[in-house]
Amino acid sequence: MDIASTLIRSVARAFYHADPAYIIIIDALIMHSTLRDDDLALLLGTQTKHLRKLCGRLREDGLISVHARAELREGAQRPFNRDYYFINFHKAIDVIKYRLKVMMRSIEEKYSQTAEEKKEYHCPQCKAEWTQMEVLDSTDEYFQFICKTCRHLLNLSADPNGSSNAGHL
Repeated sequence: MDIASTLIRSVARAFYHADPAYIIIIDALIMHSTLRDDDLALLLGTQTKHLRKLCGRLREDGLISVHARAELREGAQRPFNRDYYFINFHKAIDVIKYRLKVMMRSIEEKYSQTAEEKKEYHCPQCKAEWTQMEVLDSTDEYFQFICKTCRHLLNLSADPNGSSNAGHL
């Protein structure tokens, strides 16, 4: 589970960096595996009410799970619910994979090649055409775009008005 805990820690640091309390909760649960709500509040130095709010968000996002257990206090006759927080690694990894898939799908939809998208760069040697996004990762030592097929220097096509397409948004 070392790889799984590293993944969950990385996700917590990437997506919850605005509030370090979320990261501390994840790290504490990875270190201790299961913690009562009052123990976790003590580790964070906060009140249980605030801790439940933080853990509620992590629980909604699928990174942590909670188990409520009825316990008796000393001298009390009625039980009360005590929350135990833990990380269900299988569920958390499935949630991370799903969220990444949704993110990738939205990025692909946003930046997918449409019929209106013009292939701005063409190769004079092999006659291949490329969009600006496609040639960004193929440059020579002088940072000029080169063809992915034949490694020849690419030419920028001019639009019908005679001006270059470079710099358009």
